[in-house]
Amino acid sequence: MTSGTLPARYRSAASTSGSTSPLGRWVVYGPGRYARAVRDGDCRVAVVVSPNNPTSVAVPAGDLRRLCAAVAPAVVLLDESFVDFAAPPAGSLLPDLAEHPNLVVVKSVSKVYGVGGLRLGFSATADPALARWISDRLPIWNVNGLAEEFVRLLPHFRADFHASCARVRAETRELAGLLAELPGVHVVPPDANFVLLRLPPGLPADRAADELFAARAILTKDCGGKTMPDGNRWLRVASRTAAENWAVVDGLREVLGRATAPE
Repeated sequence: MTSGTLPARYRSAASTSGSTSPLGRWVVYGPGRYARAVRDGDCRVAVVVSPNNPTSVAVPAGDLRRLCAAVAPAVVLLDESFVDFAAPPAGSLLPDLAEHPNLVVVKSVSKVYGVGGLRLGFSATADPALARWISDRLPIWNVNGLAEEFVRLLPHFRADFHASCARVRAETRELAGLLAELPGVHVVPPDANFVLLRLPPGLPADRAADELFAARAILTKDCGGKTMPDGNRWLRVASRTAAENWAVVDGLREVLGRATAPE
């Protein structure tokens, strides 16, 4: 399926086989419904991003295991770039690769370690033939020396990394709670290190993002360009330090106040 067909296919699925979530006109598939769609469509690959971007919602690990079994021999391509921030029942399926040879886990290391400049990631599968197929298509110099040294040093900081992830989870939950208290704002409970929120009618997300940047030099992501219903009412906010999160909340409170103030 090419990227140009995705919006049309999404609208078709929404009108025929999906269910509507209370967050808007989103199509919500449980693992059973998604598995049936994969089998009925004779799909060779089923793609899952968990936690998802921009929703920050993760799929429970047990549901993902059941999906792998239900769609085999179709490949389940699972993006776990944000999974280290998620709490149970979410979790990585890397330990389950041997039990599900149709599973391929991909991960952008730069997301969770904050090293985007290294352009580093990996894929993992227990299927030797599929692993060779992927390897044969990689560039000859696909990893630079600095990235290799970073990976070599990572095991020495495993405890610090887990402690950092726990802190990020706590601060992200706190940010979500503070944002949910703002008038007219609806927050999707986050499983990653960012929060998706819906703004009240009359305040487009691109306007809110522009005002936050102009007034406070805070960068957020408006979802107006996403292939999602009512995208321009949704804003994605990254969780950073507690002080920076408070600044985001205060800034958005000011933006909401200006939007609702009588002219």
